[in-house]
Amino acid sequence: MKKRLLKMAGILMLLAAGGTAGVLATLKRTLGSLRKERFIAEKHLKLYLMMNQWVQLKQQGRALTSYFAERGYRKIAIYGMNYVGHTLLKELENSEVHVEYAIDKNAADLKSEVKIIPPDEALPDVDIIVVTPIAYYNDIKIVLEQKVICPIVSIEGIICECERGMGHE
Repeated sequence: MKKRLLKMAGILMLLAAGGTAGVLATLKRTLGSLRKERFIAEKHLKLYLMMNQWVQLKQQGRALTSYFAERGYRKIAIYGMNYVGHTLLKELENSEVHVEYAIDKNAADLKSEVKIIPPDEALPDVDIIVVTPIAYYNDIKIVLEQKVICPIVSIEGIICECERGMGHE
């Protein structure tokens, strides 16, 4: 009888340990998923706020073209050809600033008015590269600094500079 009780106690302990391990594994997956969802939500909030600033600049008669002109940047590249990249390309259309090419890790799947080059290929010389995926700016900048000698700036930084009073047309 004592052996049987010990055996049952052992089984119960194993079940409890297994259940605890299962709960911990589920909790770990859930927390990982929540972190990812939070990052995505924060990324989209930052994009929304930045695009709102950009619209406000436009409503005040300011344009990003002046940022480039005031600094002598005539030939630029745009990193990231999602919504923000295409919006920048459109804003620079018919200006003294020429978008030489774009850079995007999904270059093969994208269509644009400008040539799109994957970031692991050779990048032709330009005056400046504007990074549009603002949530990944620091990581992208580190990679690009190994490949180019021109300044690498975030679209968010350009908009902030224009908002501080520069960029009047």
